[in-house]
Amino acid sequence: MSFKKSLYYLTKLRNRIFFPLFTLYVLFAAYIALYIEPQTFETYLTAIYWVLTTLATVGFGDYAPVTAAGKAFTIVLYITGIGLVSVFIGKMLKIVHVLDKLKVGGKMKYTGKNHIILIGWSDKSKLAIQEILKSDKSIDIVIIDELENSPMVEKQLYYVRGDATDEETLLQANLPEAKGVIIFADQITQDNYATKDPMLVDGKLQQPLHQ
Repeated sequence: MSFKKSLYYLTKLRNRIFFPLFTLYVLFAAYIALYIEPQTFETYLTAIYWVLTTLATVGFGDYAPVTAAGKAFTIVLYITGIGLVSVFIGKMLKIVHVLDKLKVGGKMKYTGKNHIILIGWSDKSKLAIQEILKSDKSIDIVIIDELENSPMVEKQLYYVRGDATDEETLLQANLPEAKGVIIFADQITQDNYATKDPMLVDGKLQQPLHQ
């Protein structure tokens, strides 16, 4: 099997299979390095450190094999390991991309506390967010709306896509741990929220704003 084809199969491996295999590869390579050159690496942790820096092509130079066997093993490590690292980095970037896509699309559950939930998006919502962040730069704001993607991008801004009268949507925004809720809607809609979902009552509804 060619090197290129091997890399292709590695990229197709599921993450739950690839990451344990990659970890085992690093641990096994470190064990061999320590076995070949115990005087160079001294401890297993040092050997792991050397393997990782070698695979990452960082090459600090603080540890280096001195025997012929150690140098030969380093060559093998380069040939077999650098491709693995490339796949590892690619998979990590893909995970970050997927998580970012889920966050922007409002499909991730918010797990923080003492945040403000803002129901309904409009120009007034944007102004409210700016004012809130101006007064408290550390507070998180969770927007609930049915837009396809988050209408605004800020470090402390989170988005949950769904119907605010649906209990599952409110739980996704972690309503029980929220500091307050602001609803940008007419009075009929606000009454409807409170009637359909009692979670919006009992002190959770604070300062409702009308369009």
